This record gives sequence, structure tokens and C-alpha cells, in this order.
Amino acid sequence: MDADISLEKAAILFNYGAVLSQIAASQPFHTDEERKTSAKLFQQSAGIFAHLREVIQQTSLKQCTSDLQPDTLAMLSNLMLAQAQESVYTKAYGDKMNPNALVKIAAQTGDFYTEINKALSVDAGKAPWKKEWLNITAGKACGYQAIAQLHQAQLNLQNQEVGERLTRLKHASEQLQAMKRHLPPGCLREQATEIETTYAAALKENKLIYHALEVDFHKLPALPRAALVKPLPLNNPLYPGFKDLFSSVVPMSILMAVQSYDSMKNERLKMEAEKLNEQTELMEGLAVFSLTF
Repeated sequence: MDADISLEKAAILFNYGAVLSQIAASQPFHTDEERKTSAKLFQQSAGIFAHLREVIQQTSLKQCTSDLQPDTLAMLSNLMLAQAQESVYTKAYGDKMNPNALVKIAAQTGDFYTEINKALSVDAGKAPWKKEWLNITAGKACGYQAIAQLHQAQLNLQNQEVGERLTRLKHASEQLQAMKRHLPPGCLREQATEIETTYAAALKENKLIYHALEVDFHKLPALPRAALVKPLPLNNPLYPGFKDLFSSVVPMSILMAVQSYDSMKNERLKMEAEKLNEQTELMEGLAVFSLTF
């Protein structure tokens, strides 16, 4: 019985985390507030799946469904973090933050998706999620690594590092083509267009003006990363306006004590009432004979 109740609680918590992720993903991303809301909800969802994983590991639930297995919950938590980091990048890009910050955020976003894609690929046949997620995570990994190279190329332009800029833009273009093999047209459209136009312009400028040689990409320093998201702790209660339906229920021990008190009180009142009636009758009898004390 206890195991059944624990399983029901786990299922409810799982569904709550899923709903938060759906609300986060459904944000239009047109305004700053919508982007912040998305990032926050994805982090809350990640926290719920992480908490649920700990609960499952600490309890004796042996017959959980595949979506409640600890490895699956860890995967879902990491996937929520990747999407939260992506929301942070979307906000930073919309705010026109400096390329140095955008490099770090985009590169970390790509890393998150890369790790998730690797984990999904290990046991894809038995995974409880749709196979489309393999394409989504692979495409997002390539896309954000390309974007990170684009922003680093912008820094190269500021520092007049022509050869490195060409190399990074070339790699960004290659990653962009890999992304297009996994994701439908239109994904990361603005950044994809910027990569294509910037690389084409850079090639033309170099041919006409700089005549710089490309450098070996693998000898370039790795891009810096910055993870700006984490699983948010589970709030208790989950909803700030929650009202416990059982908050007014009295514990059995207190209820029995109250009942015992009421019984004793009623018995004492009954005895006192009987004494009062007897004295009243006596006074009325004496009054008939006009007797006084």
C-alpha cells in the first residue's frame, strides 16, 4: 500500500515537472520577460526531476515505469538545464550583449546538448522518449557550437586576427550544415543567416585585401564556457497559494482528549443542574407555607 502511494506521488511530481517544461517551451520569446520566464521554468523542471531521482533512489520502489528510472530522470533534468541555458542565450543575444559573453553562453549550451545526445545514443532502443530527440539534441549541439564560433570570430575581427577569424567562420559554417541535417528549416535562422553572410564576406575581403592563411582549427585555443543555470530546489508547497485541505483536521489523540473532556463536563453540568432543581423545588415548597430561613 505504501509503495502504491509513493508511486502515485512520484507520478504526480513527474507530471508537474513535465507541465513546467511545456509552459517554458511554449513561451513566444518575443520579450525579455518571456525569455526569463522560460529559463526559470526550465530550471524548476530540472530541479523537480533531480529531486524525484533522489526520492526514487532512496525508496523501495522496485516496479517503476521506465520514465521513473533514475537514469531517465537524470537525463530529463540535464535536458531541462540545456533548454534553460538556451533561453539564457536567447535573452543575451536579444539584449545585444558583448561577443565575449555570448561565446561563453553559446559554447556551454552546445556542450549541454552534446552530452545529452551522447547519453541518448547509448541506449536509444530502450529509451522512453521519441527518437526525434536524438536529432533535436544533435542539431542543437552543432548549432550552438557554430554560434559560439561566430561570436569568437567577431572578437577576432576586433583584434584583427584575420586567419583565425576565417578558420572559426569556416568551422561555424560546417557545424551549421551539420545542424541542418538534423533540424527542420528555420531553426536558429537569424544566427544561421549571420554565419553564412559573415563567412562569405570574410572570404571575399581576404581574397581582395588581406590574403591571410587559415590556421589549423585544432590548434586554436578552446572557447571559454559559462554555465548560468542550475536545478532550482523544490518549493514546499509547490504552489504559493496552496491551502492544505487537512490543515483543520484534529489528531486522534487530541480528539479523544477533547471528547473525554466534553463528557466529563456534561456529566458535571448534569449533576449541578440536578442539585439546582432540588434546591429550587425545596424553596418553592417552603414558599407555599410562607416559611423563611
